[in-house]
Amino acid sequence: MKVLISGFEPFDGMQFNPSQALMSSLKSEEFSFELETIVLPVSFNSCFEILKLKMNEFKPDIIIGTGLASSRREITIERIAINTIEARIADNDGNQPVQNYILEESSDGLFSQLPIHAMVLNGLKDNLPVAISNTAGTYVCNYLMYMIVNYAKNYNLKGGFIHLPPSKEINQDGLEMTLITKAVAKMLKAIEGPELTNVQLGRED
Repeated sequence: MKVLISGFEPFDGMQFNPSQALMSSLKSEEFSFELETIVLPVSFNSCFEILKLKMNEFKPDIIIGTGLASSRREITIERIAINTIEARIADNDGNQPVQNYILEESSDGLFSQLPIHAMVLNGLKDNLPVAISNTAGTYVCNYLMYMIVNYAKNYNLKGGFIHLPPSKEINQDGLEMTLITKAVAKMLKAIEGPELTNVQLGRED
């Protein structure tokens, strides 16, 4: 099995993005599948196009995006992406679209195809700060998740998205990158497991 995971470059004037650092730190982890990583620009116009080039080259079975959610304190796997762009800030190209559809005449929302409950439970076994989120926002992370899941649906693949909280490189109350890496790696190691039902692991934001 092949898994492609992406992170984002820094944005909004920051000098560090934990999802970018994660792409390097995951390479020291051992998995039962082949893992490939890529860092993407925070750009509505180009992030998915660049990811798609990598997908065509690597031919993954599973595609997972990761990005920074500045207000969170846990590593959260997203349940759904919505077909909306409402950019509070401009992307790194200077674009700030509002009230736009991601794909015209497409579904209002697309659900992750990953076994999100199994992945979170695997992290909770080690008391790691992981949870399920019910909103990926309306910025570039949500855009990328929607495009990933839509692509995966059309090509019989699986796709999803994981949001990371700030790391200590961003603020002193953030998590250590070693802890973020450990949590994401633990979640990824459950990726081949079955989806579970009747388990309440969600959060409200």
